[in-house]
Amino acid sequence: MMRGNMIKKTWIKTAAAAVACAALWIMPVQAEYVHDDVNGVSYNDRETLSVDYAYDYARGGGTWTDVRVSNDGDTIGNVQSSSPNLIAQITEKHYSKSKEKDYSASPYDENQKYIGYPVVTKIKPGETRISFFAKKAGTYKVSFDVIKKDGSIRCKKYITVTTNYTYDTPIKEVRYAGKLVYDYGPYITKTSGKISVKMNKGFKLVRIEIGKPDSTGSYVYKKIKNNAKIKLVTKNVYTQSSSDMKQSYNALFPETAIRVYYIKNKDKTESYTTYDLYTINKK
Repeated sequence: MMRGNMIKKTWIKTAAAAVACAALWIMPVQAEYVHDDVNGVSYNDRETLSVDYAYDYARGGGTWTDVRVSNDGDTIGNVQSSSPNLIAQITEKHYSKSKEKDYSASPYDENQKYIGYPVVTKIKPGETRISFFAKKAGTYKVSFDVIKKDGSIRCKKYITVTTNYTYDTPIKEVRYAGKLVYDYGPYITKTSGKISVKMNKGFKLVRIEIGKPDSTGSYVYKKIKNNAKIKLVTKNVYTQSSSDMKQSYNALFPETAIRVYYIKNKDKTESYTTYDLYTINKK
C-alpha cells in the first residue's frame, strides 16, 4: 500500500505465523456471497472490518460489498445502517451499453417490406458498490433495496457487518520529523529528524531498525531507539558487476528503510513492517 511518500511492507517471522497473521496484509473481509435468482440480485451478506480502517479516503470505507442485479432497469438504493456508528453508502455504480436486436418489434415496415429487426441500445446494470466505515466496535445491520425501473421495490436485502478494534493494524502511527509518514509527498525534503512509533492496543514494540544501502546497493540494518534522531539517505550510488558485465546505478529517489518489529501480546508472534522513506537526488 502506498500513500504519498511511504511504502509499507509487512513480513512475518515464520511460516506458521504468516498464516496466523495473514490479516496484516490482506483486506479484512470475511463474507458469504448470496445469489438470489428469483429477484436477480447477488451480494455478500456478511462483512468484517476494523474500526477506523479506511481502504480509500476519497470514495470508500473499511470494506465494501459489490451488489449485482440481473434484471434490466433494476437499481440499488435506500441504503440504511442500523446505527450511526457504522456509515454505509453507495460509492460506485457501473453500467454497460450494448446494441441488440429488438425481437419484440416487427421486422416489416408499413408497406410490409422486410427490413429486419431494429437494433436498439440497452443499458445493462453492472455492480453497485456499498462501502462501510465503522466508528465503534459492534455488530450492525445494513439494508438496501432492489428497485425496479418503475420505482417500485422488488425486494429488500440485509448485510450483517461485524466490526472490531484494529486487529489488522498493529502500528498506530509512525512519525518522521514530527509528521505522519503518510502525509509526506512523493519525497521528503527534510533529511534529518526524529523517528517515533506508537503501537495499537494488543501489540508491543520490540525494536526499530534503520536500513541504508552499502556500495553494492544491499541494505544494511542497525538498531535504533524509539524517538531517535536519524539521517535519511540522500545518495544511493553503487556498482554491480560479474564476469561478463558491469552496471552502475545512481538512484533518483534514495531510500531509507525503517523496520518496526513488534509482537502480538496473545500469541507472542514476532513480525515487522517496513516503511520506505524517500528523498530526491538533485545532483
